[in-house]
Amino acid sequence: MILNLAGNEPLVIARGGFSGLFPEGSPDAIGLSQGISVFLCNLQVAKDGGAFCVTGTTLDNTTTISLVDPKEKTYNVDGKDVRGHFSLDYPGLLIDQNVSSEYQSTFFFNA
Repeated sequence: MILNLAGNEPLVIARGGFSGLFPEGSPDAIGLSQGISVFLCNLQVAKDGGAFCVTGTTLDNTTTISLVDPKEKTYNVDGKDVRGHFSLDYPGLLIDQNVSSEYQSTFFFNA
């Protein structure tokens, strides 16, 4: 049995999409997940130390970063060369303010 810090069973255990009710990262999923016991996300660290929740190794599938910066980079990730736009190349504020995700939301945490 999984318990939260208060010793109770969590109300919801979900990853991003609120147990299949809403798309991952959508305002509805985020809104319903606030105040629950467990919230999981893929935390991406930005160039300036800020962090935000977005799915994937690159920003390409979940943001419109290529409209802001069409140049891609290649990094070796787990032994494979991966080409795309990576969070560590951009300040978090740029991503938060100027790059809309597929569902028009990101969580941004400033370090």
